[in-house]
Amino acid sequence: MDVSFINEANEVLELSEERVQISRRLLTLDLAGNHAEKISDEQRKTQKYLLVPGRGANMAILESELSKLTLDELAQKKPDAPTFAQDIEWLLDEGVLQRR
Repeated sequence: MDVSFINEANEVLELSEERVQISRRLLTLDLAGNHAEKISDEQRKTQKYLLVPGRGANMAILESELSKLTLDELAQKKPDAPTFAQDIEWLLDEGVLQRR
């Protein structure tokens, strides 16, 4: 089994740098899916919410709430604001989150 994406240094296992970005993005998606709630059509029109396809009609999470959840969940390698925005843009481009 190839585990070249896991490194060991001083008896500590770490994810290789090239895997950190995708891991953080998938964690963000997982948090969005687990914390999405039903929103109204009016809330949806504000574009403050990120819709989670596959969870049902109007299931979404506030982007600010998702940011807080992601930062709270990451003990190390917390993304700065531009990095979090890039992660959201990537998730939107991949179609796994939507604005409306």
